[in-house]
Amino acid sequence: MRSRAWAAALATLIPCVTQAAVLAASSPSRIHPDSSSAREIDSAALLRSLHADYESYIHAVRIVPDEGSGVSKEALYSGLVRAGGSDPRLRGDAPISGSGARNDIVLFGSAIDPARAPGWRRLILDHEYFHARHLAKGWRTPLVDFGDGGATHDFYEAAAWGYVWLRALDGTYGDLSPADLREVRALYERHFQAIRAFILKQQPSAWIHYGRFMPDMDGDGARRQAPGERDEVVRSTSRTAPGGAAGSSSGMP
Repeated sequence: MRSRAWAAALATLIPCVTQAAVLAASSPSRIHPDSSSAREIDSAALLRSLHADYESYIHAVRIVPDEGSGVSKEALYSGLVRAGGSDPRLRGDAPISGSGARNDIVLFGSAIDPARAPGWRRLILDHEYFHARHLAKGWRTPLVDFGDGGATHDFYEAAAWGYVWLRALDGTYGDLSPADLREVRALYERHFQAIRAFILKQQPSAWIHYGRFMPDMDGDGARRQAPGERDEVVRSTSRTAPGGAAGSSSGMP
């Protein structure tokens, strides 16, 4: 049985960031007839171009309109919610986990902003794909519960942002602006430094295990391949990275 900290972390797991927002969901359709040109891109097709197996982990990809919501389009990029959910902050809409789990991706205004470089939506979709596959135990990265909702959240987000950051540097998503790359790196670094500090404080030896599942950063912010899953994920010649069955852990090993 998962702890309250796990439930709280899962409820806040996936809003790709920056402020919390409450938005009403659209119907589960790929394109709305009155959509702008940015909305007319088939997000599911973009995700399929990255991962042919995405439907094994994702039930639907939906655009959530923010017109009339009173929330800035910069409030959220995207979220992973249970099938039919709309608000990634709510426990009732929190994604499910476990072998075979399938959840919905919801995209907000910032993810489909036409001012963004073409690769931005691919990157955001891939970030949510990582979360969805992780929760379905499709990676070797473990499902964790540190008994602290913030720390658990930081582990999940560091793993996901590290994954897309390295793939962005490798050119997986196509054109991305320098500002986009700096933003992704900053998000990764924030969660990475937070979870590393937490684990080193609680049980320093445990970092040898948990640090394997995200790329490390040296003093100048350059990447360094971590041993374990990351080499397999990033350096695979296939767009769909290989993974083994993920383990599940509670607390420190």
